[in-house]
Amino acid sequence: KIFILIMGPLMNLLLAFLIFTVINIVGVPKSQYKKEEPVIGYIQKDSPAAQAGLQQYDKILTIDGEKIKNWEELEINIGSNANENLPVQYRRGGKLMETKLAIGSSTRHSMGYAGFYHDLKVEVGEPKKDSQADKAGLKEGDILLTIDNEPVNFYQLQERTPAGIGKELLFEFLRLTEIKPQTENEKPVIKRDKYSVRMTPE
Repeated sequence: KIFILIMGPLMNLLLAFLIFTVINIVGVPKSQYKKEEPVIGYIQKDSPAAQAGLQQYDKILTIDGEKIKNWEELEINIGSNANENLPVQYRRGGKLMETKLAIGSSTRHSMGYAGFYHDLKVEVGEPKKDSQADKAGLKEGDILLTIDNEPVNFYQLQERTPAGIGKELLFEFLRLTEIKPQTENEKPVIKRDKYSVRMTPE
Protein backbone atom coordinates (compact mmCIF):
# COMPACT_ATOMS: atom_id res chain seq x y z
CA LYS A 1 0.00 0.00 0.00
CA ILE A 2 2.84 2.36 0.81
CA PHE A 3 4.36 1.63 -2.62
CA ILE A 4 1.06 2.48 -4.32
CA LEU A 5 0.72 5.71 -2.32
CA ILE A 6 4.21 6.75 -3.33
CA MET A 7 4.02 5.67 -6.96
CA GLY A 8 0.73 7.47 -7.65
CA PRO A 9 2.12 10.99 -7.19
CA LEU A 10 5.41 9.98 -8.81
CA MET A 11 3.66 8.72 -11.94
CA ASN A 12 1.60 11.92 -12.13
CA LEU A 13 4.78 13.96 -11.93
CA LEU A 14 6.40 11.71 -14.53
CA LEU A 15 3.59 12.28 -17.02
CA ALA A 16 3.71 16.03 -16.38
CA PHE A 17 7.49 15.98 -16.91
CA LEU A 18 7.13 14.03 -20.15
CA ILE A 19 4.50 16.46 -21.46
CA PHE A 20 6.71 19.37 -20.40
CA THR A 21 9.55 17.79 -22.37
CA VAL A 22 7.48 16.98 -25.45
CA ILE A 23 6.14 20.52 -25.96
CA ASN A 24 8.85 22.47 -24.11
CA ILE A 25 6.47 24.21 -21.73
CA VAL A 26 7.15 27.61 -20.26
CA GLY A 27 5.23 27.91 -16.99
CA VAL A 28 6.63 31.09 -15.53
CA PRO A 29 3.89 33.38 -14.22
CA LYS A 30 3.73 36.77 -15.91
CA SER A 31 3.20 39.89 -13.82
CA GLN A 32 0.29 41.19 -15.93
CA TYR A 33 -2.06 38.70 -14.28
CA LYS A 34 -1.89 40.81 -11.12
CA LYS A 35 -4.14 43.41 -12.76
CA GLU A 36 -6.69 40.82 -13.87
CA GLU A 37 -9.99 40.19 -12.08
CA PRO A 38 -9.56 37.80 -9.10
CA VAL A 39 -11.17 34.77 -10.72
CA ILE A 40 -9.85 31.51 -9.28
CA GLY A 41 -8.07 29.33 -11.83
CA TYR A 42 -6.91 26.53 -9.54
CA ILE A 43 -7.48 25.38 -5.96
CA GLN A 44 -4.98 23.18 -4.16
CA LYS A 45 -6.41 20.05 -2.58
CA ASP A 46 -7.08 20.26 1.19
CA SER A 47 -6.07 23.95 1.21
CA PRO A 48 -7.92 26.63 3.22
CA ALA A 49 -9.72 27.66 0.01
CA ALA A 50 -10.86 24.08 -0.64
CA GLN A 51 -12.06 23.68 2.94
CA ALA A 52 -14.00 26.95 2.61
CA GLY A 53 -15.90 25.49 -0.36
CA LEU A 54 -14.41 27.79 -2.98
CA GLN A 55 -14.23 26.43 -6.53
CA GLN A 56 -12.46 27.08 -9.79
CA TYR A 57 -13.94 30.10 -11.65
CA ASP A 58 -15.32 31.69 -8.46
CA LYS A 59 -14.69 35.44 -8.51
CA ILE A 60 -13.59 36.96 -5.20
CA LEU A 61 -15.47 40.20 -4.46
CA THR A 62 -14.60 41.11 -0.86
CA ILE A 63 -12.55 39.81 2.06
CA ASP A 64 -13.63 41.00 5.51
CA GLY A 65 -15.67 43.71 3.81
CA GLU A 66 -12.74 45.04 1.76
CA LYS A 67 -13.36 45.16 -1.99
CA ILE A 68 -10.94 43.12 -4.08
CA LYS A 69 -10.46 44.46 -7.62
CA ASN A 70 -7.62 42.32 -8.94
CA TRP A 71 -5.14 39.56 -8.14
CA GLU A 72 -2.60 41.99 -6.75
CA GLU A 73 -5.05 43.20 -4.10
CA LEU A 74 -6.12 39.62 -3.39
CA GLU A 75 -2.57 38.40 -2.83
CA ILE A 76 -1.73 41.34 -0.57
CA ASN A 77 -4.89 40.77 1.49
CA ILE A 78 -4.23 37.05 1.92
CA GLY A 79 -0.53 37.53 2.58
CA SER A 80 -1.11 40.06 5.35
CA ASN A 81 -3.81 38.07 7.18
CA ALA A 82 -2.07 34.84 8.17
CA ASN A 83 -3.99 32.70 10.68
CA GLU A 84 -7.12 34.86 10.40
CA ASN A 85 -10.63 33.50 9.81
CA LEU A 86 -12.25 36.07 7.53
CA PRO A 87 -15.59 36.36 5.70
CA VAL A 88 -15.29 36.15 1.92
CA GLN A 89 -17.92 37.27 -0.55
CA TYR A 90 -17.67 35.82 -4.04
CA ARG A 91 -19.67 35.28 -7.21
CA ARG A 92 -20.29 31.84 -8.68
CA GLY A 93 -21.94 32.10 -12.05
CA GLY A 94 -24.63 34.71 -11.47
CA LYS A 95 -25.06 33.91 -7.79
CA LEU A 96 -23.65 35.97 -4.91
CA MET A 97 -22.24 33.74 -2.15
CA GLU A 98 -20.35 33.99 1.15
CA THR A 99 -18.03 31.77 3.17
CA LYS A 100 -15.43 31.91 5.92
CA LEU A 101 -11.80 31.49 4.89
CA ALA A 102 -9.35 30.26 7.57
CA ILE A 103 -6.17 31.71 6.09
CA GLY A 104 -3.13 29.59 6.83
CA SER A 105 0.56 30.43 7.21
CA SER A 106 3.04 28.98 4.76
CA THR A 107 6.49 30.44 5.47
CA ARG A 108 8.79 31.29 8.34
CA HIS A 109 7.77 34.92 7.81
CA SER A 110 4.12 33.95 8.49
CA MET A 111 2.79 35.04 5.11
CA GLY A 112 -0.87 34.19 4.62
CA TYR A 113 -1.77 31.19 2.48
CA ALA A 114 -5.15 30.32 0.96
CA GLY A 115 -4.29 27.72 -1.69
CA PHE A 116 -5.98 29.32 -4.69
CA TYR A 117 -4.16 30.62 -7.75
CA HIS A 118 -4.86 32.48 -10.96
CA ASP A 119 -5.41 30.60 -14.23
CA LEU A 120 -1.77 30.19 -15.24
CA LYS A 121 -1.74 29.16 -18.87
CA VAL A 122 0.62 26.57 -20.28
CA GLU A 123 2.76 28.28 -22.89
CA VAL A 124 5.07 26.60 -25.39
CA GLY A 125 8.72 27.60 -25.44
CA GLU A 126 10.84 27.39 -28.58
CA PRO A 127 10.43 23.81 -29.92
CA LYS A 128 13.64 21.83 -30.26
CA LYS A 129 14.59 21.01 -33.83
CA ASP A 130 13.17 17.69 -35.08
CA SER A 131 11.26 17.18 -31.80
CA GLN A 132 7.63 16.02 -31.79
CA ALA A 133 6.59 19.61 -31.14
CA ASP A 134 8.67 20.89 -34.05
CA LYS A 135 7.34 18.25 -36.43
CA ALA A 136 3.77 18.97 -35.27
CA GLY A 137 4.18 22.64 -36.17
CA LEU A 138 4.10 24.11 -32.66
CA LYS A 139 5.49 27.62 -32.28
CA GLU A 140 6.88 29.56 -29.34
CA GLY A 141 4.06 31.35 -27.55
CA ASP A 142 1.32 28.85 -28.46
CA ILE A 143 -1.00 28.24 -25.49
CA LEU A 144 -2.11 24.75 -24.46
CA LEU A 145 -5.90 24.64 -23.95
CA THR A 146 -6.84 20.97 -23.58
CA ILE A 147 -5.42 17.45 -23.46
CA ASP A 148 -7.78 14.79 -24.80
CA ASN A 149 -10.55 17.44 -24.75
CA GLU A 150 -10.06 18.18 -21.03
CA PRO A 151 -9.24 21.83 -20.17
CA VAL A 152 -5.85 22.15 -18.51
CA ASN A 153 -3.75 24.91 -16.96
CA PHE A 154 -0.22 24.77 -15.55
CA TYR A 155 -1.30 23.47 -12.15
CA GLN A 156 -3.81 20.91 -13.48
CA LEU A 157 -1.20 19.52 -15.84
CA GLN A 158 0.87 18.34 -12.89
CA GLU A 159 -2.12 16.41 -11.49
CA ARG A 160 -2.99 14.43 -14.59
CA THR A 161 -3.14 10.66 -14.17
CA PRO A 162 -0.40 8.50 -15.70
CA ALA A 163 -2.80 6.96 -18.22
CA GLY A 164 -1.26 8.97 -21.02
CA ILE A 165 2.31 7.73 -20.65
CA GLY A 166 3.39 6.00 -23.86
CA LYS A 167 0.02 6.70 -25.52
CA GLU A 168 -0.91 9.20 -28.17
CA LEU A 169 -2.67 12.25 -26.71
CA LEU A 170 -4.68 14.95 -28.42
CA PHE A 171 -3.41 18.45 -27.61
CA GLU A 172 -5.39 21.58 -28.48
CA PHE A 173 -3.55 24.90 -28.74
CA LEU A 174 -4.36 28.56 -29.22
CA ARG A 175 -2.11 30.67 -31.43
CA LEU A 176 -2.26 34.45 -31.22
CA THR A 177 -0.97 36.28 -34.28
CA GLU A 178 -0.69 40.05 -34.52
CA ILE A 179 -1.73 41.39 -37.91
CA LYS A 180 0.00 44.68 -38.58
CA PRO A 181 -2.18 47.60 -39.73
CA GLN A 182 -2.12 48.67 -43.35
CA THR A 183 -2.34 52.37 -42.50
CA GLU A 184 -1.23 54.59 -39.60
CA ASN A 185 -4.84 55.12 -38.48
CA GLU A 186 -5.56 51.42 -38.07
CA LYS A 187 -4.82 49.43 -34.92
CA PRO A 188 -3.12 46.03 -34.88
CA VAL A 189 -5.52 43.08 -34.93
CA ILE A 190 -4.92 39.91 -32.90
CA LYS A 191 -5.90 36.79 -34.83
CA ARG A 192 -6.90 33.82 -32.64
CA ASP A 193 -6.49 30.38 -34.21
CA LYS A 194 -7.15 27.05 -32.48
CA TYR A 195 -5.53 23.87 -33.74
CA SER A 196 -5.04 20.30 -32.54
CA VAL A 197 -2.10 17.88 -32.82
CA ARG A 198 -1.46 14.34 -31.62
CA MET A 199 1.75 13.54 -29.75
CA THR A 200 3.01 10.74 -27.50
CA PRO A 201 4.74 11.42 -24.15
CA GLU A 202 7.34 8.66 -23.86
